[in-house]
Amino acid sequence: MHAFDEEIREDGVLKWQSQPQQRIASPRIQQLITHDDLTNSIHLFLRTSKDLSYTYFGRLGYLEHDPKREAPVYFEWQLMDWPPPPTVLHGLGIVPTAPTDPVAPTTTTRDTLTKTPPPAVSTTPGPGLAASGKHATLPGQDAKNAMLGAAGELLALSYESDRLIAAGRSDLAARIVHVAVVEGDSAGYDIRSFNADGTDRHIEVKTTGGPASNAFFISPHEIEFSNNHPDSYVLMRLSGYSAASNSANFYEMVGPISNSFGLKTTEYRARLLPSL
Repeated sequence: MHAFDEEIREDGVLKWQSQPQQRIASPRIQQLITHDDLTNSIHLFLRTSKDLSYTYFGRLGYLEHDPKREAPVYFEWQLMDWPPPPTVLHGLGIVPTAPTDPVAPTTTTRDTLTKTPPPAVSTTPGPGLAASGKHATLPGQDAKNAMLGAAGELLALSYESDRLIAAGRSDLAARIVHVAVVEGDSAGYDIRSFNADGTDRHIEVKTTGGPASNAFFISPHEIEFSNNHPDSYVLMRLSGYSAASNSANFYEMVGPISNSFGLKTTEYRARLLPSL
């Protein structure tokens, strides 16, 4: 009897293996490997026992597969709508495992950001950003998200400093401010930097260990700030972050958030209406 080696990690990564007879060259496996979550969607329905009904877990984004293992083929997927309500995991008896930092690739330079173009987007509308002040998390997830965010911001600070120094503006590099630390979330952005001509760059950094196409959460205050500073606001989206090499790819979008991203409200604040 074949034993499946599968799990869901605390960062929303699904470790999954194919049917035992499938190989990397199999047409179905090639469709999964070349899947683009920006043009079509793969949805996960999961059950942990034949006695249970299937539970919908949302969309999947391809991360990687193990090219050295087949029959079955081993995949890692990012759950794009992670996390589900804790009651869902409890009902299925799922305890997410702690993520392990990947080994740093020998071709990746440590402590760096690599700029890439924004991911191509299908003309078919897809789910946009989730605009929210908070969202449901697993115990301890807030702290892990904060650590990931802080690591991304430090990479962005270093990148901005190097960029200005390379442009001959060491004076401006010395004036960069980590606003998220100095002023906190109330500022509406994370880093105050500069263009080479001395004009402002108000940078919001969003970091993920998953693909660049992953949606992310952004607060109404951050959206408002981008609207009020259309010429200087920069969204720096870091993806594929590796703690082992402290490195990531990134793209940036300039101008109001709503100009570049679809926004989806996920939470409302409810207050009782006066009695009639």
